[in-house]
Amino acid sequence: MATNNFTSVNPTGIYAIDLLNDEGAQDDLDLIHENVIRELQGMGLDTREQDCLGSQEGWLFGMVYGVDNGNYEYVTVELQTRNGYYEGANLDYVVGYLVDGNEYDDESLEDAYVFNKRKQDYVEISKTRVKRLRAQARAIVKKIDKVYSNNTTVLRKVGQFNNGEAIYESV
Repeated sequence: MATNNFTSVNPTGIYAIDLLNDEGAQDDLDLIHENVIRELQGMGLDTREQDCLGSQEGWLFGMVYGVDNGNYEYVTVELQTRNGYYEGANLDYVVGYLVDGNEYDDESLEDAYVFNKRKQDYVEISKTRVKRLRAQARAIVKKIDKVYSNNTTVLRKVGQFNNGEAIYESV
């Protein structure tokens, strides 16, 4: 049974990298990673290179950190490379939130509890704080999309056969 070549959790596109199976493929990928990190730093984002930590989802090659708003709340974005099932690779990212030392994804952010100094107790995070964090995440992702687009071929899936095989086109 066939399957899609690319896996991506972000909704904006597939940022494909054509890696030939030659000795220079790793050097090409390293250069793309370095360019992405440098361009994001040039846009004023707190971006840090990682030592390609591998997982089932892909390889983490960098992290972007949002600005702390004074409440121990951060947006975090993992910059990842995912292998293509058949060939190539694609860049992806995963948005997360760090609130009072606990990690949340977008779905669980509204369930976060924060310490209220006045009440000296933990309370549910306010809708305003959730909106502010999500707005910061959208602003960061917009910059990542721009940088990824500059360094890859942007694709979108236009069809999928009943055997799982997919067709892509350039955006």
